[in-house]
Amino acid sequence: MRKLKFPVTNKVCRGCEFGKHKRSPFNGTMTRSKTPLDRLHFVLNGPHTPAVGNEKYALVVIDDYSRFRWIYLLKAKSKSTAKPTNGADDFIPIESNSVAERFNLTLFDTIRSLEHSYGIPKQLWTELAATSVYLRNRLPHKSNNNISPYERLYGEEPSLTHLRVIWADAFVHLVKRKQVSKLAPHATCLKLIGYEFDGAYRCWDDNCQEIVISRNVTFDKASALKQANDYIPPEELYEVQEILDSRDGPEGPEFLCKWLGFKDKDNTWEPIENVNHLTVFANYINEKTAIALWLQVPKNPRPTNRSSHRMTRRSGPSHKCQVEVPPHP
Repeated sequence: MRKLKFPVTNKVCRGCEFGKHKRSPFNGTMTRSKTPLDRLHFVLNGPHTPAVGNEKYALVVIDDYSRFRWIYLLKAKSKSTAKPTNGADDFIPIESNSVAERFNLTLFDTIRSLEHSYGIPKQLWTELAATSVYLRNRLPHKSNNNISPYERLYGEEPSLTHLRVIWADAFVHLVKRKQVSKLAPHATCLKLIGYEFDGAYRCWDDNCQEIVISRNVTFDKASALKQANDYIPPEELYEVQEILDSRDGPEGPEFLCKWLGFKDKDNTWEPIENVNHLTVFANYINEKTAIALWLQVPKNPRPTNRSSHRMTRRSGPSHKCQVEVPPHP
């Protein structure tokens, strides 16, 4: 087969440029620092959902020597103090900074995974971010020859005996001033959300919508593992539009449900615990009650003499009566 030869031209295909244009790669890598705090990487994320303390931004600082991280939670972007000291050339864009870009991806992947696994409220993303940084500093790092950033920076191994399962039931001891009486409970059940320092924990009080810091905590890690298995993400929940019929199933009453956004062929029989919709239940019960009352009405009622129910109106006087008022004595 003859080889086809095409003339080589430097003409640019405008269609390809508009449809296939890519960003230019960053060539070269930065040299690793030899001493702690010689070079710092800054990552500013936000704005996000306002947290418990109304924080919307997270500023992460990474030490290039040890890969140790610090996180600062900010309410406004203007609160960030990360500014170049020797001109704008000292700052490297995050796209070209593999250290900052990689940890930024890892951090928010961890936050999303925890929120999805346990159903943690969105407003606690700052607590999850701080917890992720706390744990990453104590885990082995590949670039440190499997030495943790904490050990490389401080020269000693970190303590791991106090680590627990996140979002586990935490029984926090109540101080005496919060105990109502002698017979009142001495602890309250909260949720573990993070660590304050070695030996102290940050727990979420859903009733008071606040963070409680305490050292006197007992954990039930099995509750968190069970909750992770039983949790159903919001996108997997379906809404009942209408209940069409009911029957007696093998394990109790069942209802024929029409699902919102689905066709009639997708209707299914569901037990009562799967139909958690009070308005739909009320409409179905009212309809069944109306049908039952209608069925009780006789089909051939006896005709009634409407003339017997007629009332004749007597006409009043056709003339007006004039009454003379006697003069006042």
